[in-house]
Amino acid sequence: MKESLEETKKEILDFIKSNGFGVFYGSTRVENGVMWNPSQGDWKNFVNIAKNENIKTLICHESILSEELTEISTAIDEYQTEVDKKEDVQLLEESQSKLQSFEKFSEKIAWIHLSWIKGGVQYLFQLTSPWYDEFLEVQEEVQEFLKRKEEVISLEEKKESLKETKEKLSLLSTQILEWAKSQGLKRVTKGQVQFYLLENEIPLGWTDREMLYTMVNKELAKS
Repeated sequence: MKESLEETKKEILDFIKSNGFGVFYGSTRVENGVMWNPSQGDWKNFVNIAKNENIKTLICHESILSEELTEISTAIDEYQTEVDKKEDVQLLEESQSKLQSFEKFSEKIAWIHLSWIKGGVQYLFQLTSPWYDEFLEVQEEVQEFLKRKEEVISLEEKKESLKETKEKLSLLSTQILEWAKSQGLKRVTKGQVQFYLLENEIPLGWTDREMLYTMVNKELAKS
């Protein structure tokens, strides 16, 4: 695995400040945003366009892996109480072992998000650490465990929450669908769905996130 984005972050901030920009550290919304196309160059190109547009302040947002690592580790710990099959125990231990390989990145930057706003539109640029995609793959594996965990929830509890969950996912699906179309995307990845939820501070379980991912791509396929 390669190193994280710490050095790149310093380079970015030095470059931004040396070019006279102010830096605002905080999260942004992506409902009315345009995502940078990597084929058009790196972050310097993105910043230079902001300069040409007379932008005074750039927004910088980053995510430390420990937040996501803690979340997924907690989920595994909760699931362990439900494990009773040998094959499940083995798969769970394998997932825990893979997660341990990311502990050295616990306090490292998973992704950096730069943006600037003009005319009510947010112009967005995202950088991710090379190992972050590998981490997302482990998340997907754990997701399979969580699906099994939810199977033990009583039918009555499911019925009580089903309507509310459907309404929530339907609303989120519409929002992400509109965003995806604005980006010219014909299909969204799980990482993009997760990024949207993180940026908008929307908590959602792995199973619901998987369902949301499927719903959005189903609608995109129709358009």
